[in-house]
Amino acid sequence: MFWFTSRYRIKGNIKPALKKINEPYLLLGNHYGRFDPFIMSYFFDKRPNFVSSDAILRDKVIGSLFKGLGAMPMKKGLRDSSIIRQMLKVIQADGALAIFPEGTRTWNGVTGRMDPSIAKLVRLLKVPVITARMRGAYLMDPRWAKPIRRAQMEIDFQQIIGKEETRELSEDEIFNRIKESIYQDDTAYQEEKKIEIKSSKRAESVDLVLFQCQCCSEFSQFSSIGNEFNCTSCTQRFEFDKYGFIKSNIELKFNNLRDWINWQNNNFVVFIKEEYAIGREESFFSAPSMSIESAIGYKRMEKLGIGDISFFGDRIEVLLPEEKIVLEIDKISSMSAQYMERVELIYGDIAYRFVSKKHNESGLKWELATNVIWSLAGAEQKVASYFRDIV
Repeated sequence: MFWFTSRYRIKGNIKPALKKINEPYLLLGNHYGRFDPFIMSYFFDKRPNFVSSDAILRDKVIGSLFKGLGAMPMKKGLRDSSIIRQMLKVIQADGALAIFPEGTRTWNGVTGRMDPSIAKLVRLLKVPVITARMRGAYLMDPRWAKPIRRAQMEIDFQQIIGKEETRELSEDEIFNRIKESIYQDDTAYQEEKKIEIKSSKRAESVDLVLFQCQCCSEFSQFSSIGNEFNCTSCTQRFEFDKYGFIKSNIELKFNNLRDWINWQNNNFVVFIKEEYAIGREESFFSAPSMSIESAIGYKRMEKLGIGDISFFGDRIEVLLPEEKIVLEIDKISSMSAQYMERVELIYGDIAYRFVSKKHNESGLKWELATNVIWSLAGAEQKVASYFRDIV
């Protein structure tokens, strides 16, 4: 981590007393990239146990690494009393904990909506609360990019709640302190700082998060290579400059991913709601040539084959060479876009994973559509906290 933080110019702004804290504590941070747990932990002598998505722990390499470092698995979108008991055991054993209150990595570089229940956890654990606000992380490791880019990143560490205050403050006061302390907008930050992103692949895989063109407005696929990407519908070409802003040979509506993604997501929610309202019988959208995998519980994923998946108003159909799997949306207990935007869902006691093979399929699109249907069907308890404001 010394080499890693030096190479990628990561600076931790932390007071010596906080770095050397030797009592149980709760570390809360905003969430950008795949290495956030290792980066945040590096600046403490007493390293915390992280609560992590169960999907990550199913991976052979990363999963083994996370488990070896004491990560605790939690199913996304599900209330899990066992994870609370595990966290209490860590604290009782004089350990420390770390959680990302957003529940997912940011797509657009802005800290997402948090579940207010984080305040209840603070009051339950009764330990000091430390926050880590990462600035510039979206330049270095946006969730859609495969290679890490050399930029510049700072982390502001501060203790925002003392042990006694966990009893004295109201849940609203605790929640507001957390929210204010970890909020970050990396587009606004970059507009001010103008940090150069040293990479020749600034656009590669941006099609994992973009699925509507700002020029032709089609829900389309994009292709990307190097610092450029283009819409496959209207063929308009775009480029990321050395600061990560978007340029083209025509005047654009948006010169950054933050505004483009927000516009796209709002439009997509309207589309899903309209198709649902008219009772469309055909699929709303589909993805061909996906690798289909499944696992029971926390076991490793096993490949079922290459097939097509289609999204309908009440179900997701998986068409394999030898069989068709129908997953009713009201019986899906959780749906999430995981590392490299692969789609993962829990159906009964089976976890399914859909991975792009011939193209980059946006997991964000599938997760957002499922959350819209849940909301329309009255299953608000399933809707992810970070989507509640939009669906």
